[in-house]
Order: sequence, then structure tokens, then C-alpha cells
Amino acid sequence: MCYNDSMKLLTSSKNLIEEINSLNIYSSEQLIEYLPYRYDVFNYTNEFTMKDKDKVVLLGRIVSNPKNVHTPNIDILTFHFISTNNKLYNVKVFNQPYLRTILNLNDNFTIVGNFKEKNEIVVTKIKKGEIPLEERYVPVYHLTNEIQSSTYRKLVKRTLDEMGMYVKDRVPSYLKIKYQLLNHIDALNSTHFPKSEKDLQKGLRTLKFEECLEYCFKNRIIRDRNKQLVKVDNAEIDTSKINELVKSLPYKLTMDQTKAIREIVLDMKKKSLMYRLLQGDVGTGKTLVAGMALYANYLRSKQGVLMAPTESLAIQHYENIKELLEPFNVKVGLIIGSISEKEKRAFKERLANQEIEPFIKDSENIFDIKIQDKSNFKTILYGISIFLAYDSFFVHSS
Repeated sequence: MCYNDSMKLLTSSKNLIEEINSLNIYSSEQLIEYLPYRYDVFNYTNEFTMKDKDKVVLLGRIVSNPKNVHTPNIDILTFHFISTNNKLYNVKVFNQPYLRTILNLNDNFTIVGNFKEKNEIVVTKIKKGEIPLEERYVPVYHLTNEIQSSTYRKLVKRTLDEMGMYVKDRVPSYLKIKYQLLNHIDALNSTHFPKSEKDLQKGLRTLKFEECLEYCFKNRIIRDRNKQLVKVDNAEIDTSKINELVKSLPYKLTMDQTKAIREIVLDMKKKSLMYRLLQGDVGTGKTLVAGMALYANYLRSKQGVLMAPTESLAIQHYENIKELLEPFNVKVGLIIGSISEKEKRAFKERLANQEIEPFIKDSENIFDIKIQDKSNFKTILYGISIFLAYDSFFVHSS
């Protein structure tokens, strides 16, 4: 952490604190690291390129007294508006009759709305004067209904201003210089309150770099620690049986498939754990390689799991791997989110009793298959876990 744990939220409102806590935000650090998911942009529109139904932001003045048309279901405020380019527009505002008291003739206003043919604008927002540069990108956050966006933005702004001195950089200076990155506090400011699209992209670029660097460090630490782990049971794999399976295929493996299978099996024979990423375009035969890895794992009498990102893909991979392995007496299982709880319990019992060797599942509750042996209450460990994506898969073998 880059901050002191005592950095509490800078508000005395208990209700606001409770609502913010419901977002899993408990400190000032977490508050400023909670980024907007989009922005309402109020850059002024080029009037010469406007098209029907475009969202527009125009600066100008009101040149007719606003008129209010009241009906049982709707209020319509109408007036004429001349932009700074001396273009005249007919303006309509729905269900905001109170605006009539502040819309003074010849005062400058910014109008935001949707442009229609015949120079008509249906306005959604009116602001007196010109919108300052720093207010043209308005951050939008995922908030509860009880938190007003303006209140939350003010709290974020106050926290950035008052706590900025405590924010430490996450990237070494030589990397910041090499890749032209911002300081962390400047990146947060540019992301929460950008002054332009360029400013926003510079902030996001820095934060993405930091996230990637942190991931790489964590991954390296995990890999280094795992290299120190030694398998307790390093059973042999009969590669002649793998060769028999390969020969039974109605087609010949590509050189890349053969190389990938060989390297995976060799890694499985080592005493250290295996972490391997296999990448390839759609249709290059990654699923077959995954099936071969599951079979190699079966040959050393261990269970394996292949996880797919969607239910439909899980079913597809199950059918393909079942067709591949069942002729060699390998019982392949499938568990997906749409089956009933009764079916899931039955599946887990079969898995615990080793009636199923490898199995396929979708991404729903991806780590919920924890089977316990009722006699000694030890969790059954998988010999191999494969996480299959569209263009790659990740293999972990113990």
C-alpha cells in the first residue's frame, strides 16, 4: 500500500460513509483508486458538421423571452438562441419550467441537447456562461442510488487535493522517463478530472502500465516460489500409450501440436510444478493438445479439470474430448451452471469416488469443485488444471 491505513474518508456524514462502504471503499486510498467507468463529455460542438440527432454543446445567448406551454402531462419551455457563430436555433426544454426564472435575455448560456432538422434543439441541460475547461469531462461512477454523483465527485476532488502528498509512485523513475509516464497522483487526477481527451489517455496509460507491472512482479514471485516446490508423488507417464492415441487419430498432428504435447508431458514428468501458456489462433488445434495433456495426466492416475469461459464452449469441448479419450477407457465428465443442485451433488460424488477422471466445466463458480474424501477429509487435488480461452490456454500441473 502507498498510503497510511489511518487515512479515513474525508467526510463526517455517517450515511454517506455507510453507502460508500457498501461499495467496498473504506479509506481515502480506496476512494481515489475507484475509477470512473465513463465520462459525460461537454466539449463545444463544431456547428458546421452537426447532423440530425447529434448530441450538441453550444455557447450563445437567449434572444427571445422564454414561453412555457403547460399540458396535463408535460411542460414545454421554448425560446430562440443565437450561438457564438451567429446561428439561430429554436430551443425546446421539457419538464423544467423553473428554468424560466433564470433565462435572462442576452445572457450567455451553454446549452446541451439533441440537434434536429430545421435548426431545432431539444435541450437536456443548461448552464449559465461558458463551461470551464476542467469541467468539460464529468466522471461517472458506479454508485448506489443514495449517493449523489456531484457529492461523490466533490469528495474525490477534496481527497486528491488534501491527500496528494501521501501518494507514492509505483513505477521507478527510469521507467517513467523511458515510457513518458505520469506520477501516480497526476495519473489519478487526469483520470478522475481530465481537462481533455489527451489528458485522460495519458492518465489511463500510466495506470494501465502500473497495473501490468504489478501483475508481472506478482506473477514472477509466484513462479519463483513454485519452482521451490517439489511434487510429493511424481508418477511415471507411459508415453507409448500417448503415441498409440496419436496414431489412432484420423489425421496427422502439426509440428506445433507435436512440439506442444511433447513439452507439456516432459514438464509433467519433472519434480517442479508446471505453469504453461499455449497460444494460437482459433482452429489451430489447441483443444486436442489440451485433451492429450488430460490423457497424460490420466496415465499417472490423477484427476484433471479443463475450464472453459462459457457453458456452450464447455459442452463443445466435452464432446470433443470425450470422443477422443473414451475409446481408451477414459471416463470424461461435464459439469455446468445450468444443471440442478441434485445433479451437481451426484457429479461430485462420482468424482470423489474416482468414477470420473478428467472433467470439463464452465466458468460459473470456477473454483467450487472441492471434493472431500469422507474417510480422511482431505481435499482431492487435481494433477492438472487447464483454463481454456478462445485463443490460448493456461496449464497448471502438480
